[in-house]
Amino acid sequence: MAGTYRATIPYESLDPLTIGAADDPGMVYRETLTLDVPEENLLAAIYPTEPAPIARPTEAAAAALETPHSGPPFSALIGPDKSVAIVIDNQFRPTPTSKLLPAVLDAVEAAGVRDARVVCANGKVFPMSERDIALKLGRENLARMERRGIPFFQNEPREPDRYVFVGMTSGGTPVWLHKEVATADVTLAMGQAQSNHWGAGGGGKLILPGVASDETIESNHCAFVMSPKTHYGAMAGPMRADIDEAASMCGLSATLNSVLDTRGRLCFVNFGAHPDAHREAIRYFNGIYAYDRPAGGPADIAICGVFAPTDHLFFHTGWGCMSSDLLVKDGGTLIYCSPSPGVKTHLGDFPGLALMDLMKPYMPPSRANGAGLSRHPQPHDRDVGGLHLGADLRGHGAQAPARGDAGGEPGHGRGHRHRGRHLAGRRLRGRPRPPRGRRQGRGAALRPLPAPARRDPHAGGGTPAAPGGGIGRRSLSGDSQSLHSNRRRSKYAPPKHRRNQERSIF
Repeated sequence: MAGTYRATIPYESLDPLTIGAADDPGMVYRETLTLDVPEENLLAAIYPTEPAPIARPTEAAAAALETPHSGPPFSALIGPDKSVAIVIDNQFRPTPTSKLLPAVLDAVEAAGVRDARVVCANGKVFPMSERDIALKLGRENLARMERRGIPFFQNEPREPDRYVFVGMTSGGTPVWLHKEVATADVTLAMGQAQSNHWGAGGGGKLILPGVASDETIESNHCAFVMSPKTHYGAMAGPMRADIDEAASMCGLSATLNSVLDTRGRLCFVNFGAHPDAHREAIRYFNGIYAYDRPAGGPADIAICGVFAPTDHLFFHTGWGCMSSDLLVKDGGTLIYCSPSPGVKTHLGDFPGLALMDLMKPYMPPSRANGAGLSRHPQPHDRDVGGLHLGADLRGHGAQAPARGDAGGEPGHGRGHRHRGRHLAGRRLRGRPRPPRGRRQGRGAALRPLPAPARRDPHAGGGTPAAPGGGIGRRSLSGDSQSLHSNRRRSKYAPPKHRRNQERSIF
């Protein structure tokens, strides 16, 4: 008699800020689902073999800063005569910034740096609240920054006077860079390296879209999101190549890259010149999480758990679905285990199933999602790209958090403006600026392109972009295919007739 396989499926975890800030690893948990499957129906069960987590992240970061993967150590890049911009990722990434930042601040103080600033790479995500900032950076680090006169900034892409024009990428993206980064002699980006639905996260992404203007973000995303070469895990795709080229133009000096396990614990950190160190971190990530398509596939059914990087918002957990899609036959079934409860923010409650349009290519055909369309969504489609082709997560679009009054608590609208003024009084927001002129409308201001700033790919010792060549691809044999395939299928086609006993994969 055939046996039964009991599958354990990762289902739910803490929110990313809690994961990244947790001092006690025991606070970080994963809830799971279990499912019994007849062994004769099971094609494969795929789980990563994860390394042990790093016990002392601050010490590991300090060691990485002085033993670079490529380029000079951090201490050789900085000094009393050099200004430094430290760019961190936003509140939707579980990078343990509060544990890594002390190593960077130690190095900055040891080198006698007199002009430093920390900038959050919000991209078009709404700014962090005071509580978010305290969790992300750590209260001790904030106090230290205040003592040292190190201000904190957040990206504000719809305020054009905060940006300086750098130049045009070869792909036609006009690059407007946050002035606090553009005026720094040395720029260090600290982020999480992992594969995602548009290639890979971290590295140059902390520049674009992280600290770029609305025009730059929209131009990059609208030009390259729809390309079939922009797909899960594609480091050599046109979107990632444009991002890395823009980061090189903006003078990104080096990156401090983290790889996290599925419990959000740090398992790898490296430092080095852009883009080399980030690509090495992605290779490390792929060595754990990339896999080849098992023989006997594709499967009729795939069941996937999620942690990419947060299972609280649907548009992030969709990365797991895009990965498992590569293992399922056209018209097959994806059972996608994501709680997506949403998050509570200082702007209001963000619904967990917002931006569901990003997943419509994977849903059964219907009148609502384009029945009979055998293609991927296009930029002109009515409800495509709520996040990246128009509206954003800053409270300006139909998919922004629900608003209430201006009390400043979850569900109370624009309280973050009051909080921003409070932070300014604590020297965590930045230096005084002259009054700005007002413009009509909510969209980004249109403006002629000025002459490029002094930074470009061939001046000032900037690192040249290196978009060519895929990474992390394992050797394949027979009909097997890497997880990071460049094949893309439409899920609009009607489901194929399947046998009573279907082959499935976990």
